[in-house]
Amino acid sequence: MFKLVLAWGISFAIGNHISQYLMTSAEAPEFVNGLFLAFGNLSITIGTSVGGLFISGMGTQ
Repeated sequence: MFKLVLAWGISFAIGNHISQYLMTSAEAPEFVNGLFLAFGNLSITIGTSVGGLFISGMGTQ
């Protein structure tokens, strides 16, 4: 599990740097930055919901 989380974190960090580079070279950086923040918040919401459903499905108190 540790290796999976480590690989996931490294791939997220690499993707984050690539997307920040692409955002700075875009023609409308304010719009792209807004999309980046909106989808970041959306991914946190979805991840929390899926994690909550997983934990409640397992019957963990």
